[in-house]
Amino acid sequence: MIEENDGCGWNISWLITCQLSAVVLYLSWLVGPFRTYWDQLDRAVFLILNTSLDAGRGWQLFWAVANNRLFDLVAGILMLTIFLRYIFAENQKFVQNRTAITIFILFYSLAATLILKSTVCNLDRLSPTLTIENSIRLSELFPSIPLKDASSVCFPGDHATVLFLFTAFIWYFGGKKYGIAGLFLSILFSLPRLVGGGHWLTDDLVGGGFMFLTIVGWALATPLHCRAICWIEDRLAPFWKNHQ
Repeated sequence: MIEENDGCGWNISWLITCQLSAVVLYLSWLVGPFRTYWDQLDRAVFLILNTSLDAGRGWQLFWAVANNRLFDLVAGILMLTIFLRYIFAENQKFVQNRTAITIFILFYSLAATLILKSTVCNLDRLSPTLTIENSIRLSELFPSIPLKDASSVCFPGDHATVLFLFTAFIWYFGGKKYGIAGLFLSILFSLPRLVGGGHWLTDDLVGGGFMFLTIVGWALATPLHCRAICWIEDRLAPFWKNHQ
C-alpha cells in the first residue's frame, strides 16, 4: 500500500526536468563563463556571514557551538521526532506503511548521497576559511570546542543535501505541515557551516542542488519509491502481525 501520494508509474517529463536542471546547474558552475558569477556570489555571501562574527563574544560562541558535531546530533533528533510524529500521531492504520516510507527515505537518501559524492561530485575544493585571508576562524577563537570551520574537500555540501532531501521527501509523503517544519530545520542547520566557513554557498546550492534534484527525480518520478516501500512493508508484515 502506498499512502496518499500514489504516483507509482513513470513521470518522464518530471524526471527529465529534474535531471536536466541538475546537469545545467552543475555545468554552469563547473565550466564556462558563469563560474565567475558563482565565485563572486560565494565570496560576497561568505564575507557578509563571516564578518558578522565581529558582533561579539556571545555571537561567536553561539556559532562555535553550532559548528560542533553534537549540534548535528540535535538536527538528527529533531528530524527523527518529525518522522515519529508522521508515523504515529495520526491514523494508526497507516503506521506500517509510514514506517516503511520512513525507512525508504533514510536509507535511499544516505545511499544515493554517498554514491553521487564519491563519483560525479568527487572534487577537491578548499573551504572559504582556507582560501580567503583574514577570515575569522572559530576554531582559533574557541580551541577547546571541537568544531568544523574548514575543509579541503568541502564540495558538495552533503550536510545540507541530506537536510533538504529530508524536507522534500517528508513534504511529498507527509504533506505541507511536515514539509514546512522540515524546511525550517534545513535552513537553520545549514547556516552554521556557511557562517563558520566550512562551506561555500555553492557547495550547497550547486553541489547539493545537483544531488538533490537527481536523487529526488529518480526516486519520485519513477516506480522506485513504490516498489521499495512495498518491499519494505512486506518485510515488516511478520513483525506487525506478531505484535498486534
